[in-house]
Amino acid sequence: TKKIGLEDEFMVPNLNESVSAGKDGKLHITLTNLSVSEDYEIETEFKEGEALSVRGEIVTNEMHAHNTFDAPEVVKTESFMGASVKNGKVSFTIPKCSVLHLEVEYK
Repeated sequence: TKKIGLEDEFMVPNLNESVSAGKDGKLHITLTNLSVSEDYEIETEFKEGEALSVRGEIVTNEMHAHNTFDAPEVVKTESFMGASVKNGKVSFTIPKCSVLHLEVEYK
């Protein structure tokens, strides 16, 4: 990843991730893309095991989007159909200004 921001002292990574194993035996991967202009292609490779299936959900919109009492559904969780499994790897493009959760079944 690269660092983004307007001033050196406030630069942050453009992509952040968190991975955990659920009690259900699935991997839960959460990624954020803080870039306001770039989508990023991602291909994961697992050190132990391989992916069998993936499903996801995403929160995304342009950077100034927000919910209000009058418009409570401007920013909302939606199904993410952009991830696929091939040869045990998960591939997807994470859109700009988004938070993505992937649930990966693996062996």
